[in-house]
Amino acid sequence: MLTLSNDAFLAAGAIRRVYRHPENPRWCVKVLRPKTIHRDESAREVRESERLARGGCDFQHMPRFQQWVETNFGLGTVWDLVLNHDGTIAAPLLEALEHDRIADQTCRLELARFQQWCLRFGVLTRDIHPKNLVCRFLSREEVRLVLVDGGGNNEFIPVSAWFRIVRQQKVARHWQRFAKKFEQMMNDSEHEPSANWQLRRRAA
Repeated sequence: MLTLSNDAFLAAGAIRRVYRHPENPRWCVKVLRPKTIHRDESAREVRESERLARGGCDFQHMPRFQQWVETNFGLGTVWDLVLNHDGTIAAPLLEALEHDRIADQTCRLELARFQQWCLRFGVLTRDIHPKNLVCRFLSREEVRLVLVDGGGNNEFIPVSAWFRIVRQQKVARHWQRFAKKFEQMMNDSEHEPSANWQLRRRAA
């Protein structure tokens, strides 16, 4: 059994907590919060990661699933930890924008690149939200957006996982909703998006 300590705690969401793996600093462990009723979220996330791996996904914009593990907080999932070129942990997108670590225009370009990646591999998500994205710096100048939460197919009958055209349509709808959320988040901050900006919707 893997023992997770408070010293290894990284972050917490509404459903899960994230810890740095005590035996491999390049991995993290997600465990359910106590008394949560959303016990299928991790399984959905894992199934999507495994489906993408079978399809040849390069995982440039999403951590790769490693394994299930028993922990002192219950069953957990092990993932690649998103690290910058200098070994530091990638910061949330909104935090990077707030502290001017990423320029608005660069952010828009990288979001469009991320969108095309999702369309290319048919990446299914429960929710694309700015709070689920982090900025991974491959160098001082080069940044890549990575989705660290919200992956997986929440359909009762997983039609989108079976048919490419349905999957592409679903991905496009999610990105259309995300674009509205992102513009609202930008408007609520000190950053003002250009009036004519919108994410490209062309399928890869």
